[in-house]
Amino acid sequence: MSKNSKKKAQSIVEYVINEQFGNGDFSKYEEFIAKDVKCHCPKSWEAIHSTKIDNRHQSRTIDQEYAHAFKFNKVEIVDLIVGEEKILVCWDSLGVNKANFFDIKASNRPFQLSGQTIYQFNSKEQIQTAWQSWDMLGLLEQIKDVISLPNSDLDAFLKQASALSEQEIECMRFLLQGKTAKETAILMNISFRTVEYYFENIKDKLTCFRKRDLYACARLLDRHHIL
Repeated sequence: MSKNSKKKAQSIVEYVINEQFGNGDFSKYEEFIAKDVKCHCPKSWEAIHSTKIDNRHQSRTIDQEYAHAFKFNKVEIVDLIVGEEKILVCWDSLGVNKANFFDIKASNRPFQLSGQTIYQFNSKEQIQTAWQSWDMLGLLEQIKDVISLPNSDLDAFLKQASALSEQEIECMRFLLQGKTAKETAILMNISFRTVEYYFENIKDKLTCFRKRDLYACARLLDRHHIL
């Protein structure tokens, strides 16, 4: 790609991530996406929809299903690398499952999703090929019904939760609302580092170390009227 082509391709990728993916704006779909676009998806996506996507109509139908099912509170491009033939974008997002996702009933639960996408452009400066890489099964785990535990395990979990401080409970409450750590810091009138410190304490006290496990714990705490 020439220097000007790279610049335009970068602006298209930024639009796709921020506006199309983030805000559900499909007004430039035909302009930016090739008619015979091909999308390569992880095999785990077969749990939801076809991973063989080889035209714009099919791609748009699936993309609109995502836009219908999810409301994104935050979409951020973490890194963007422009190569000679392809563009790699690393992104992070927070959102809520607002409507049914294919055959999965809406849960109105928050989720965190990060991933990488590689885009290749054709001579018309349209996206010709896309390689998607993010955790579909992790997303489903976050938006499905509240986790349930055997009574003995639940009692142990609730006993662990009783050790949470008021500030830590408030952090979990904001997490359940889909707030980022920075937004939580502003709402609690404390520093970002203090919020991170609280979350590290929460992980230790509840013995959960992944972000999606924190969401699951927050949902369970809310179910038992602790938040």
